[in-house]
Amino acid sequence: RGSGSQSGHSAPEQADAAWDCAFASGVVKLTVEEVPISRIVGAASEEGPPPQGPRIPVNDLYAVMLQYVTDLDEPESAVLTSETACAIDPTSNSCDMSMWWPSLRQDTSLLPAEYAVQFLEELVRKVGLSADLVTKDLGESWPTLANDLLELGPDMVLRRGEFSNLLRGRGLAVHPESLEALFAALGRGGRPSMMVEVPAIALAVLLDRRAAAVPGDEIQMHQMESQVAAELQARGGPDVLAALLAPYAGSDMLLDQASFAAALEAEILGREGGA
Repeated sequence: RGSGSQSGHSAPEQADAAWDCAFASGVVKLTVEEVPISRIVGAASEEGPPPQGPRIPVNDLYAVMLQYVTDLDEPESAVLTSETACAIDPTSNSCDMSMWWPSLRQDTSLLPAEYAVQFLEELVRKVGLSADLVTKDLGESWPTLANDLLELGPDMVLRRGEFSNLLRGRGLAVHPESLEALFAALGRGGRPSMMVEVPAIALAVLLDRRAAAVPGDEIQMHQMESQVAAELQARGGPDVLAALLAPYAGSDMLLDQASFAAALEAEILGREGGA
């Protein structure tokens, strides 16, 4: 892989890192896939006796994800299937990292289809939400970063710190909490976010899709919220800001987007412009 962070690793560590990358790339493809996860799992589910409900064989889950998820490859489907099986049943044969890929394709043990859907949907939910935070932080700067990521090539992988350095080199700012959430969501088996390695191409695809899906007014609102956060620090805390915003709130003391924008422009941006 292209990341210098893997140099000097032992063969088992390198293999483990390769599966980490396969997981991150697989989750990204699952996140941007238009076919609902419930339909993917349902395509290979079979009815079980009450009250168990529909169940899906492990090897069929592996096969059906390959069939339905666009461009998903065998290692990606294997690691997603293994993570799903282990989350539902930690004693599953598919949890044995020394043999799980070959044996997984012959593993006919049954998983509750409902739990498989819930696990995969939660993976996708976390990745989507954290990616949205990053794209909103980047705003209109995203296309520039997308080109940088794509130019790194198909073999380059990035850790959180390396991605942060790439942002810093471009003069781009993303909240550390947003980056931490994104890399944690893309990590396999609860890996610390700073240790997660993600293919640069996968990051580019994920953030590009999410950026296209976020309305421009949401990005503008998020950027204004960032300005407010900075204003909180500069003016002494939330009580000061609340006093500034209160005249613009309704009787329920809530601000809609238009009122918030007006307050921000008059009380914060306007004052700074007149300073």
